[in-house]
Amino acid sequence: MDTWQKILFYMRDIGTYGTAIIAIATALTILIRPIRSRFIDWLKKITRSEEHNSMMEEFTSVIKKHEERDAEIMRMLKENREALQCTLRNDIVSIYYKYLPEKKIPSYQMENLAALYSRYKVLTDNTFVKKIYKEMENWEVINRK
Repeated sequence: MDTWQKILFYMRDIGTYGTAIIAIATALTILIRPIRSRFIDWLKKITRSEEHNSMMEEFTSVIKKHEERDAEIMRMLKENREALQCTLRNDIVSIYYKYLPEKKIPSYQMENLAALYSRYKVLTDNTFVKKIYKEMENWEVINRK
């Protein structure tokens, strides 16, 4: 046998083996698909994945409702904070203009002013309110009975 005949012989054998491997792989694919489907169904049944999925959907729905409620609460808190800030600023400015002509302030009103300003300062840092508060700190404090 010459070299070319040997090569052709080997190529024929390789082709035959390749065809056999492809045929076996195709058969396994055809046989394994139903087995795999049954296995997956069995696995879903024993793990109760459908039940877990419905529980997760319910849980997700509850979380979404809480997030919406939290957003509404945060919006209301922001509005309340702004309203409190306006009220404190109004009270501080009212005290300022009430005692501005004499630049004398009763001690009880000075204590009230300090409490108002400390709460106002936590909410915001308004330079106008800060300025008038610092000015009132230098006013004469009088004791009224």
